[in-house]
Amino acid sequence: MRLCGIAAYNQRIQPKPVALVKPNSKDHVSSALKCAKQAGVAVSGRGGGHSYASYGLGGTDGALVIDMVNFKNLEVDSNGK
Repeated sequence: MRLCGIAAYNQRIQPKPVALVKPNSKDHVSSALKCAKQAGVAVSGRGGGHSYASYGLGGTDGALVIDMVNFKNLEVDSNGK
């Protein structure tokens, strides 16, 4: 199964997410998390997409997948945040 150009790494485990978002800012991520919480939907963050158990697509059917593909840089402040 391919979902918006994203396929499960392990083709034997292909969960069906309820939705896939590709946020462009931390505010977009926050909005997606709030929406999922209000709807009672599990959330799965997707980074590299190489999870053998397909955790990047939720691991089971019905998760909201937040694909972090648009986040290329990481900044850590002096407090480690």
